[in-house]
Amino acid sequence: MNTRPNDAAFVRPASEITRAAGAVRPTDGLSNREYFASLALQGLLTGAGDNDFSYDDAAEDAVTYADALIAALNKKAGTS
Repeated sequence: MNTRPNDAAFVRPASEITRAAGAVRPTDGLSNREYFASLALQGLLTGAGDNDFSYDDAAEDAVTYADALIAALNKKAGTS
């Protein structure tokens, strides 16, 4: 199975909301990459203690971890 960074993290069969006026808007939520990065950021901040890294550094590190996880998942699946 291939883990694609921009696929929805929480797939639902009905991912649209129809408003009374008839307008339809997608409600896919977070991508896999965004979801993995948010989990990585949570872990970084939980274990940070008195670490003095900046918000930008923490966010960039979280995205780097998310990308590494996606690459590792795809490598393990033989789809890198």
